[in-house]
Amino acid sequence: MELRKLWTDPYENNSREPSPASVLAADDQNILQIAGEECDVLKEFLLTLRREKKAILSFSLPAIIHENGRKADLLSKLEYFKSKREHLLDHAANVEEVLRSNEWQSIMKEMEQAMKEAKTMVKKNIRRLSFATDHVRSSIENIVGSINRSTSLVYGRQSKQNPILLSRRI
Repeated sequence: MELRKLWTDPYENNSREPSPASVLAADDQNILQIAGEECDVLKEFLLTLRREKKAILSFSLPAIIHENGRKADLLSKLEYFKSKREHLLDHAANVEEVLRSNEWQSIMKEMEQAMKEAKTMVKKNIRRLSFATDHVRSSIENIVGSINRSTSLVYGRQSKQNPILLSRRI
C-alpha cells in the first residue's frame, strides 16, 4: 500500500501541454515582438531618409539610387510586419489586454511619432529632389546656350537653328 503512494502516474495531472493562460501570454508576446520589430524597421527607414537627404544635397546620383533601393526594401518589410501584426491581432483571444498594455502603448506612440517624422522627411526630400533636377536642368540650359553663342561668334553669323538640341525631358 505504501508503494502505491510513492509511485505516481507520469500522465496523471502532469500534462506536457502548456496551460491556456501561458499560450495567450505567448501570443501577446508575439504580437508585441512583431510590433517592436515593425517599429525598429520604421526607425531604420528614418535613417535611410536622412542618408537620402545627404545624397540629394551632395548631388550624388549613385547614393540617391542606393538609398531609394534601400527604402523600397524597408517598405516591403514594413508591409510584411504590419500584415503579420494585424493577422495576430485578428486571431488573438485577448486583444483588449494587449491594446491596453503599457508596452503596446509605448510602441504605438513611438511608431506614430516616427511615421509623422517620416512623412515630413519624405515631403522635404521630394522638394529637394525637385529643386536638384531644376538646378541641373537650368545648368544644362545655360551650358547649351553658352555653347550656341560661342559657335555663332566663331562663324561670325547668327544661326537660325541651334547646333545642339536640348530635350525638355531630363
